[in-house]
Amino acid sequence: SFMVVAPENVLGGELQSCAHRDGPTGYLHDNMCHAPHDPNQRDVCVDITEAFWPECGQGAIGISGKWCISVHELGDWLRGVHPHEGIAGIDCEATSLDAIEGHGDMDAARYIAEQCGEHASASHSSSNPLAAVLSNPGSLHMADMPSEPRFADLPKNEAYFL
Repeated sequence: SFMVVAPENVLGGELQSCAHRDGPTGYLHDNMCHAPHDPNQRDVCVDITEAFWPECGQGAIGISGKWCISVHELGDWLRGVHPHEGIAGIDCEATSLDAIEGHGDMDAARYIAEQCGEHASASHSSSNPLAAVLSNPGSLHMADMPSEPRFADLPKNEAYFL
């Protein structure tokens, strides 16, 4: 018999739902920002404003609230030259540990660690993966290095994010 292990969030607890009022989000449309087989790695649960989509070059899609985005989208948003009004915050309990481990974007990982680090002491985890990210000096900060978003040449439609 196999034991199913629930995915962990960045605080070391069990990953929570990134529930969205306008319909399901996440690769499997189950409101979970975790899907090991998702090629886009939508592991980050962010609270977005309607400004997020234009800041990502997607046009005015009009969706706001909690949404699963990839670490690469978060990193590109952080490095973008724009007002940075598109993300109101991160839901740390609904952001997968995978967002800061292995396949990620260092800028995104640092941002997640900075946003969630204050909550980490309240978690039940014996180790704190966020501390390791924050102790790594090899990270850029917002708009230090403008770059073209990696996903700029993908189809600019809402389905890419759904």
